[in-house]
Amino acid sequence: MASTFKNLSSSDVANSRSLLHESLTVAGAIVWDTYPSASVYPANDNVQNLYSEMAQQIYDYSITNAAANHIFDFTLGVHADSASFFDVLHVPAGTYDDTRDANAAKRKAMYNLLAQRLCGFGVDGTILKFDADGDFSGTLTDKYEEVMAITLSRLVYKDEIKKGSFQLQLALNPNGYDNTVGSETDPDDTFMWNGANVSSSVLTIDDVGADTDYKVNSPAGEYGILYATQPTGANNLILDVTVTPNPGDRAAVGLIFYQAGIIILNPYLFEFYDVATSPKGLLNSSGGTTGDFKMLFDAASFPKYAAADVNPATFLVVTDFMQGYGTTTPGDDNLTISQFCDALRQRIYSITFQNSTELNSTIYFCRVNHNEFNYSSNPSYLDGSKIRVKTNSMDAPVSYITGIGLYSANNELLATAKLSEPVKKSTDVDMTLRVRLDY
Repeated sequence: MASTFKNLSSSDVANSRSLLHESLTVAGAIVWDTYPSASVYPANDNVQNLYSEMAQQIYDYSITNAAANHIFDFTLGVHADSASFFDVLHVPAGTYDDTRDANAAKRKAMYNLLAQRLCGFGVDGTILKFDADGDFSGTLTDKYEEVMAITLSRLVYKDEIKKGSFQLQLALNPNGYDNTVGSETDPDDTFMWNGANVSSSVLTIDDVGADTDYKVNSPAGEYGILYATQPTGANNLILDVTVTPNPGDRAAVGLIFYQAGIIILNPYLFEFYDVATSPKGLLNSSGGTTGDFKMLFDAASFPKYAAADVNPATFLVVTDFMQGYGTTTPGDDNLTISQFCDALRQRIYSITFQNSTELNSTIYFCRVNHNEFNYSSNPSYLDGSKIRVKTNSMDAPVSYITGIGLYSANNELLATAKLSEPVKKSTDVDMTLRVRLDY
């Protein structure tokens, strides 16, 4: 009986790589309204704050459901150099006072944790700051010293986020908010939209063009710049900034790290620019648009978000949630990271992107010549030393190929491939069987 083994040459083996993409959309209702707990916002059943109060986890179902999947986290990081730690409202003005902010250490630790993973270290060993244009150079004006982070679960983004596919929509209403809060499950009446004026009530943040224009100087892999796109009819809401490639149309507001699945946002995209009070603001306060796109609402029924020295009829500015702003016991009434995450959640309209799964394949071309494998290695192929499929000695031998085995150099079986149906093999036929291993 002929040998059933054949060596593969290097020309018989090929490798390939392909990317599989899946489109995903996380609706805002899942983030802040689908699973209310006792009808009280913001304690949704699918939201869980870490015991450390350093991040907030979002699930696709109530966390009491065994089938609930972790989809992403919210968190806040503030660098030690941030001006928010030098609050002029406190005495002595401009003096760093770590004790007045009970969450200062946590915010600094979270910034360092994110930065050392995504930005790396400088030549002097210090952790680099997030850079608006991605070159890690230039002055402090293009550094993000305060960042909001959305960290996607690996279950959601797989191997990476597809470049150029990410879109985050945030709720706003250029015509002003309705300050009358109907119930705690509805943080803001205008957030419900009612199907009207949606185009001018949503700020779109995306990475358009990143499929061909992305950065590679991060230890976490490739990343792109996120831009806020001017909404239709929003009265020039986006401020012209120096890091914008198209002033008046798009403003750089963050970074997206594709392999890490992390979105970094500049918190000042929620603040209107004022040269005296909020020079880092990215929204244009001119053109009849007032400062109504704040992250937090403030009302007597929400003491969790209220400050003693803030008018209950107004909205809190973005810097207030990064520092203690009470006049007597500032360390007691500032917002925690978890409370900040609650504020961010109520502004999420939708998150859309495509994930990527890298599929690597090794293809083996198993070539069978006309004079090979015409006998079966199955013991039942013979009967009394005679081939069962032959009726006389002059007939050509016939076999049927049902499977292929891949062996090591030591004849150890490593993998098997089964054909969908037996393939007839005879002396007048040669063929090539293509075996593909995916991993």
